Amino acid sequence: MENAICFENNKNIIFHVHPGGSCSLLPGEVHLWLATVDHVPDLSLSAAEQIKLSAMKLPFVARRFESTRKLLRYLLRAYLNCPDGHIEKTDQGKPFLPEFPEFHFNVTHSKKMIMVALSRGPVGVDLERMRELDVLAVAKRFFSPQELFFLQNLSSKSTDAANNCVAPVLASSSISYTLSRCAPSTPCSSQASATLKTGSQEEDQAQNQPTFFKLWTAKEAALKADGGGIASGMKNNVAAMEDGNVSSIILGKRSWKISSWNLSEGGEIFFGAVATSFVPAVIHWYDLRTFDKINS
Repeated sequence: MENAICFENNKNIIFHVHPGGSCSLLPGEVHLWLATVDHVPDLSLSAAEQIKLSAMKLPFVARRFESTRKLLRYLLRAYLNCPDGHIEKTDQGKPFLPEFPEFHFNVTHSKKMIMVALSRGPVGVDLERMRELDVLAVAKRFFSPQELFFLQNLSSKSTDAANNCVAPVLASSSISYTLSRCAPSTPCSSQASATLKTGSQEEDQAQNQPTFFKLWTAKEAALKADGGGIASGMKNNVAAMEDGNVSSIILGKRSWKISSWNLSEGGEIFFGAVATSFVPAVIHWYDLRTFDKINS
């Protein structure tokens, strides 16, 4: 199995295979755990979770809920030695652990993919599969005027800058990964020379899609970190761009720092972003996708 992962604006990445045993989360760090519904620890759900699961009508939604909760219970055991920790939600729907207020986490899904972000401070994460969209029409509804202007005025030069990315440090090499400045099969290299001024509408949409998903995931991650989610209003946060990448999201009087990436899975491209109130000293990336069975 070969995976391509491209980190776009954070050089301090350490990549891990499944470590087993206990884990520690230090101040200034962000830990990202990537799994699929097929690759999670085999743990039991709580009685309340089993009741909620049995009430779900859509099989895939139920399976994803079950897999996500099993993964969360594994992480509670690994980090806090508390697999039965009670997960509650704020009035805005953000999950938290009342017994461990200093331990922050956030969850995102996209198709079969599951990602959990962990931090000692507020954190938000989003993961989206790149797909065909009328990106300018969606942007007019959900993006700020500045962000819409940026999308409408992309040039090949800005697209090349936006797609620069850096390879993480490997903590283990026992899995085959494609990790490069511009990883093949990801949108890291500009594939179209057309611009909004000269190209066809189809070419324009193709060129805009990677940047659109970078913006969308960054904005949603910041809203989730802040606690309000999309209900707080996508237009209410504004992206700060550096060299074509989203460096931060301004939400009210608060600035959320953005670390973003894209990866390939099953021939599809996924864009992701994590938002924190600080610039992470290091991001630890744990990938569970290659494990047929994970010891709990």
